[in-house]
Amino acid sequence: MRSTATLLVSFALLLTLVFALQNNSNLRQLRAEVKHLQEVIKNEKSRIAVLRVDYANITRISRLEYLAEHFLPDLRVAKTQQVRVLEAQDSSEEVRAASEPRNAREEALSYEAIK
Repeated sequence: MRSTATLLVSFALLLTLVFALQNNSNLRQLRAEVKHLQEVIKNEKSRIAVLRVDYANITRISRLEYLAEHFLPDLRVAKTQQVRVLEAQDSSEEVRAASEPRNAREEALSYEAIK
């Protein structure tokens, strides 16, 4: 009886040891994956920072004014009458589009339906 109890305790101890080693291995893999993902996040954040600086430089008002003066010398400021005509043309197209029947699938995929 005593040898059976010793055998069962040894077997339980062996199972516990195997379980602990497997968990340790899984934990190491998860830590390595977390470290890799943290590096990827860090790299992406630095890329985002560079893109923000580029965007700020590209959309700088003084730069846009310089480009407009040098490359678009014949460009004139739009008059309010021109803007109103464009608005009227856009609204007539919207009215015509609203009067036409829509396909349910097209509506689900359109940007307007998502808004």
